[in-house]
Amino acid sequence: MKSKWLLLLLWMCMVARPEAWGQEVKSANTVAEEWIQVNSSSATVLQWFEWIEKSTGIVLSYNPAQMELGEVRRIEPGGRMTVEELLHRILSGYQVKIAFVSPRKLVVHARKIESYDVVMMSAVRCPKWTVKNACMVRS
Repeated sequence: MKSKWLLLLLWMCMVARPEAWGQEVKSANTVAEEWIQVNSSSATVLQWFEWIEKSTGIVLSYNPAQMELGEVRRIEPGGRMTVEELLHRILSGYQVKIAFVSPRKLVVHARKIESYDVVMMSAVRCPKWTVKNACMVRS
């Protein structure tokens, strides 16, 4: 009796899978995985975002206070790349997270990567960030 239920369950799993009906299975990041042809050129971050929206029909949602939109970025070499890869190249120097919102929207969360210089000090007590005899200073 158990084997009949098990066979029935396995059969239902096979029938219920979308691949079994010939449907294409898409990932949640389908929009970010779309291919785009990019020519090598320079533009501001804002101009790149506008170009992506115009070329692909994708809506980009982002917080302009977290990015330097007027910063000029050169994409080189150009060629065929995914929208996600292009966004990561445009926002190099940022930690980037991209979330998909149906139907054609990408939420771009970017946080500037902060770098620190290590300055050697001798017998001086450093405020806050102390690593043995070195002080970390924001650059």
